[in-house]
Amino acid sequence: MKNETVSRRGFIGAIGAAAAVTALPAVAASPLTWPETLAAWPEAFRGLVERFRPLYVAEVARLAATLRPRFESGELHAMTNEELEDDAGAMAPIWRVQAAAGEHFGLVKAGGGEGRTGGAEREERICDGAEHVAQMILAVSPSAPFMDEGWDHVAYQANEAAMWDVVLHARAAGWYTPGPTEQLGRNFAECRVLEAGRNAGVRS
Repeated sequence: MKNETVSRRGFIGAIGAAAAVTALPAVAASPLTWPETLAAWPEAFRGLVERFRPLYVAEVARLAATLRPRFESGELHAMTNEELEDDAGAMAPIWRVQAAAGEHFGLVKAGGGEGRTGGAEREERICDGAEHVAQMILAVSPSAPFMDEGWDHVAYQANEAAMWDVVLHARAAGWYTPGPTEQLGRNFAECRVLEAGRNAGVRS
């Protein structure tokens, strides 16, 4: 637990460093026109991703490792068709992964039940400083480009991305194999592509 705490502090410290790198006073010291700003942004953004994605991915791996026994036992996995049909997936195990990711990264604090929707909807609150963390995760998470944008706070969107990063890490590590009706992708379009491969006999 001590090493995990130090690790999380290091991760949060990295977020502060990212904010310092992109602080507005530095921009004011070297004013750019708007077209020059747009032209400079892609390279600057790539630099931030290259610097901070490995830190985030390593933290995802640390979180996933704490959940490994639950993936291996079959308790945790992505949504299945059966779960989706049962109360719209309100009590599906994937929300437990989401809750773990939300608390680990300081995004969303969960309480009560484990469902995000329906009658068993859990009480949640946005953690202090969550927007800061969420913006970094959405910038560097491999899953972020696939996430829906309909959330009413970026912390929820980042929480969903982190959830999928953990699930995909568990799969890649061989801790469990998706069942025949389990969602393989992070959004509808990706699910359809991967489903086509699975139906053709390609292992996900």
